[in-house]
Formats: sequence, C-alpha cells, structure tokens
Amino acid sequence: MPFFICAFICFCVCFSLLLIVRYRRHLRHRRTNSTVSTCVVLGSGGHTMEILRLVQSFDNSKYNPIHFIIADTDSNSVEKVKPMLKDGNVSFSTIR
Repeated sequence: MPFFICAFICFCVCFSLLLIVRYRRHLRHRRTNSTVSTCVVLGSGGHTMEILRLVQSFDNSKYNPIHFIIADTDSNSVEKVKPMLKDGNVSFSTIR
C-alpha cells in the first residue's frame, strides 16, 4: 500500500512539473511575438486624465489595438480621446 501512495505522489509531482514547464514555454513565446488588445472604459468619475496618461505610456508595439468605451453622457472624455485617434491603433465607441 505505501508503494502505491509513493508512486501516486511521484506521478503527481512529475505531472505538475510537466505542466509548469509547458506553461512557462507558452508564456515566453507569447510575450515576444504577440500584441495585446486593450479595452479602456472611461466615465465621468473624474479619473479620465490619469487613465489617458497611463494609456499614452503604453508601448504601441505591444498594446495594439486600444479600444475606448465612453458613456454617451461623458462629452469631456470624448474630447480628450480625440487627439489620440490620430494613432491608427486607437478606436472609441459610445454607450447609450
């Protein structure tokens, strides 16, 4: 009986290590070769400028495209996002 318990524990440890190695290899490959589609939700809560400064600091080669979702009632955020639309990887839509 103890042999089977030891064998089961060894199997679980080996299987876990295999999964970890495969997962890390997948992450390393993804980080270097892909971009991340980013969604930013802006509202009238008062943190629009902080969010926009954060988004402007993004590396365009990694965070592409960037989608802004803005409430229909938030006209200030729309005006602040419009200058960023010159960049081809930025789009925005309003929610009604």
